Amino acid sequence: MDRIGLWHRDDLRTKDNMALNRSSDEGRVLPFFVFDPNFYESDLVSDGRIEFLHESLKELSDRYSEIGASLNYFHGSPEEIIDKMLSEGVFDKVYFNATVTDGYAKKRDRMISGMSSVRRFTDDAIVRNGNSRDSWREQAESYFNRDVMSEPDKLETFSVESEVTIEDINDIYSVSSDMDRRHNGGCITAKERLEDFVNNISDYIGGISPPAEAEKRTSQLSPYIKFGCISPRQAYKHAIENSNDGRAREMFTSRLFWNRHFTQKLQDNPTLRKESVNPVLRGMNRATHNREYHERWKEGRTGYPMVDASMRALKETGWMNFRM
Repeated sequence: MDRIGLWHRDDLRTKDNMALNRSSDEGRVLPFFVFDPNFYESDLVSDGRIEFLHESLKELSDRYSEIGASLNYFHGSPEEIIDKMLSEGVFDKVYFNATVTDGYAKKRDRMISGMSSVRRFTDDAIVRNGNSRDSWREQAESYFNRDVMSEPDKLETFSVESEVTIEDINDIYSVSSDMDRRHNGGCITAKERLEDFVNNISDYIGGISPPAEAEKRTSQLSPYIKFGCISPRQAYKHAIENSNDGRAREMFTSRLFWNRHFTQKLQDNPTLRKESVNPVLRGMNRATHNREYHERWKEGRTGYPMVDASMRALKETGWMNFRM
């Protein structure tokens, strides 16, 4: 049987995971995660975000232990590590789930996808070939209406020694957050949050916009969807099958479509994270940029109460509602 390396990135779950299901059908599987220095050394990544990732990895590792495998950890350039594992015969193949990225990550994924013996799976509602205007809605509906893929009962695996531990990574990058986070990472927490939200989904109506109400009445599933602790389809199916308030259910499931819609926008135009959609606004006020005002905005000290309260909430908890 082929030895298949299963590369996890933002799909930190064992259910509804196409690359895992296909690899478990076709060979012996070794799941692995690469701690990429480009992520850990970025000024855009907070320690609170890293801690969420690490909690999610620990839960994923525990889940693999339940089905007879282990989650292995490597540290360094993902393309170099994967190329080395394939060239040395540690892996016969590498499978992974596609994600929508830009910049460095997009170049990395393109390079790895082009390697022989690497296979990428695209079960995420995103149109990657052709005109998304013509086919996105149909593809998204098909994605949400397909059954959630079950977790393999038992994995046939093989042995490779991890290079590092999560504790090693915490030490290397001095990860320590004083953030009073509202979210702990992991699939179990995501499932509990989803179930609690759907059980009280009627509260969602009227609770989306007001910031104090939104903190109590929205799902707050966004970080779990971002890191793949739960898939948009899992959230959609659970809401469809277990909620009895049609209006609230429609409000919630429509926002899961929005998630895929705006992910599609980024796929179509990777520059969205770096420049205005409207070219007339690109570089606006750059010549008069005030660094002191910028810092006050980031710290929640502009003097505008709603702006400041929103920014302080984001800084202290890692979350604010989308209207804010």
